[in-house]
Amino acid sequence: MDKKQQKNSKKQKMSKKIKNKLNIRNWTNHQRNEWRDKSEKDSVAFWKNLDAKLQTNFQTYWLAGFWEGEGSITVSVKKHPTSTFGFNFQPEISISQHASAIHLLWWTKLYVFNNTGSITWKNGSDATWVYKFTNKKEISEIFEPWYETHVYPFLGTEGIEHWHKFKKCRSLISKRKSWDLDDAQACAKEIYTLTSYKGRDRKLSLEQLQLLIKEHPNQNTKKRSL
Repeated sequence: MDKKQQKNSKKQKMSKKIKNKLNIRNWTNHQRNEWRDKSEKDSVAFWKNLDAKLQTNFQTYWLAGFWEGEGSITVSVKKHPTSTFGFNFQPEISISQHASAIHLLWWTKLYVFNNTGSITWKNGSDATWVYKFTNKKEISEIFEPWYETHVYPFLGTEGIEHWHKFKKCRSLISKRKSWDLDDAQACAKEIYTLTSYKGRDRKLSLEQLQLLIKEHPNQNTKKRSL
C-alpha cells in the first residue's frame, strides 16, 4: 500500500470512528454548541493547509456540483396562529452533512458566502448538521448571484424549472402584506409545485392547506404579516 492509499485508508477509518461515536441527539444544547464552535476552528485550520488551487476548485466547480446534488431549495410552510392566514411561507435554501464532514459546510459558509447563513444541528438526527439561508436579503444578494453563475448554467430542464418556480414563490411572498384570500391560495398552490423536485413531500396536501387557510379566523379580521 502506497502513501496515498494509506492516507485514504486512515481518513476512512477516522470518518467511520466519528460516525460510530457521535450521537448528537442525546447531547445537551450546550454540548452541541461547544462541538459546533470547535468544528469551526478545526475547519479553518484545515482550510489554511489546502493549497490555493484546491481552495479555488472548492469555491467554484466542486461546490457547484455538491450543491446541485445535495442542496435543497424550497419554501417551508409552517403553522403560525397569529398570522393572517394561519401559516408562514418561508423561502429556505440549505445543504446537510454528517458531522464527520461538517468542514464542508464551514468552508461554504466562511469562504464562499461571506459568513452568511447559519449552521445548526438537524433536529432529531444522530449527527447531521445543516447550513441554511432563510434571510431574504442574504438569499437575493449572496446566494442567488453565486447560484446563477456557478450552478444554473449546468442545470438540466427540471432544475431550471425548479429554480424559476422558487423565484416566483419568493416574488409572491414579498407581496404578502397586501394579500387577500385568493392571493394566499394562489401562493400556496405555487409553493406546492416545488415538491416534485428531488422527492421532497409536504405533511399536508395542497387541498388540506388551502382549506385551513380559508377557514382561519384571522383572514376576516385586520390583516397582519403572513
